[in-house]
Amino acid sequence: MRISNPLYLSRALYFAPLLLMAVSLSFGEVKKTPPPLILKHAERLINRERGGEIVKELIDNVWITRGDMSIKCEHAFHYEKAERIEFEREVYYADSLRELWADKLIYYIASDRLTAMGSVKIVQDTYETQCVRAEYSDQREDVHLYYDVHIYETAENMELTGDQGYGDKTMEYARVTGNCQLLQYDSTGAELMRIDAKMMEYYHSESRAQATDSVKIYKDDVTGSCRILKFFREEDKAVMFINPVVMRGLEEMRGDTIHIFFREEKISMIELFGSASALTPAEYVEGEYNQLYGGYIMVQLEEQKVKFIDAVDNAKSVYFLAEDEKPKGANSVSGDRLMLNFTGGELETINVITGVEGTYYPEGYRGVIK
Repeated sequence: MRISNPLYLSRALYFAPLLLMAVSLSFGEVKKTPPPLILKHAERLINRERGGEIVKELIDNVWITRGDMSIKCEHAFHYEKAERIEFEREVYYADSLRELWADKLIYYIASDRLTAMGSVKIVQDTYETQCVRAEYSDQREDVHLYYDVHIYETAENMELTGDQGYGDKTMEYARVTGNCQLLQYDSTGAELMRIDAKMMEYYHSESRAQATDSVKIYKDDVTGSCRILKFFREEDKAVMFINPVVMRGLEEMRGDTIHIFFREEKISMIELFGSASALTPAEYVEGEYNQLYGGYIMVQLEEQKVKFIDAVDNAKSVYFLAEDEKPKGANSVSGDRLMLNFTGGELETINVITGVEGTYYPEGYRGVIK
């Protein structure tokens, strides 16, 4: 029998041991038979020595498949003893879950795992990931990402960046560590919010991100810091835990827990829970601060200016007065509930409900104002 194309014969000889191994696995111990490795195309196939081992070299338009996996490149080396294939130049990988592009890819046949190197790009569902190195575990389950990691969540216009990263098989969970940032963009690509931390996690099914350790948040004219921050995308809410502090210019807000709410991509409300306090520099009184305390304080914003403040649970206010830009003493007021109304960001009225107590301190008072 005459073989019209010797490449077909070389392919058959090349993969015969793999096919025999697949057949042998079907006898004896009952287990799932791994799919065969198939060479779909290559312009040339050469046996050569590389690194002290005889390897099979595949050149130009290389295409290899296995089950749902497909790998294409321009140059590949099959190390039979080591049971691995190295793909180089214009590497493209695809399976039922993801697509991947890289400068180089190493596929480990026995464990069905792979390592991608160079300018790595991975697209899976609504995620697009970029890094320098990606390592998939056995059976290509989870992926570990290394160096200059960027994970884009295109549906929510969110981006996670860091030194290293991790994603599970379905990308329901993703994590980055080391110099982390969570960035949120508007429809034009402009930055809406930034969160810095040492570790950042994203839970896709919950549309929830969590930042941990040395957390800082930047949004509009607000900055904040805490130990742990959780951002709920569907609720447009950030929750700050463990020593949270929020700053608006020179204003400072504290509480055991702080909730920040967003509406139409702007901060609409800030809630302070437990040992709540809000301090604002007193106008025309150098070195003094208007003070508000309570078990709970709610600050409502409109067009990035304070519109209304509600303080409850042993609420107390110390407010420094001024007239014609001159200090006029201070008022200290306490009650079960304090409601402060503002116009254009300026305080208009203070309403005190139940258990009212108050003290006026005239200008020049030398004692402690409390």
